[in-house]
Amino acid sequence: MRFVGLLLGLLLWATTALAQSLDERAVKAAYIYNFIRFTEWPIALEQPFYLCILGRTSLDNALSQLEGQPVRHGITVDVVHVAVGDDLSFCHSLYFDESQRRQIDVLLRRLDSAPILTITDAQGLADLGAMIEMGTQRNRVAFEVNLWAAQQAEMHISARLLKLARHVATR
Repeated sequence: MRFVGLLLGLLLWATTALAQSLDERAVKAAYIYNFIRFTEWPIALEQPFYLCILGRTSLDNALSQLEGQPVRHGITVDVVHVAVGDDLSFCHSLYFDESQRRQIDVLLRRLDSAPILTITDAQGLADLGAMIEMGTQRNRVAFEVNLWAAQQAEMHISARLLKLARHVATR
């Protein structure tokens, strides 16, 4: 329980420290890691936990630092690059950015209600069905949650994480 509190504390600290000393990409990667840690999947997670990255993004280097990090007891992150046409069913989480905007409608329809946590930092994509959308607001990383999309995939996002969101959409 203390570990959960510590992670949430680090998440809040990273928010306030963004403009001061940390690289925005590293902060966003830390957020993604915490989004994963505070989400429950409707299926049992097995080794490894696949964090998929759609195409090439500005967060590639920062996200690669998550390789091998623990998600649950005995389960660690494996970072994998994928393309829109790939079989994504093995992914537990999928990150995409603005460079993939033209393909997102097709991708989200294809994923439908698959238990894949979809995360983006492209503005407005939570409205289209991405589960979590990050952005920068007043030199801080903030995020929105499309709770309805997560619920359609039978995923549970921790209430502790939802309290930190700037907006939670329930439909």
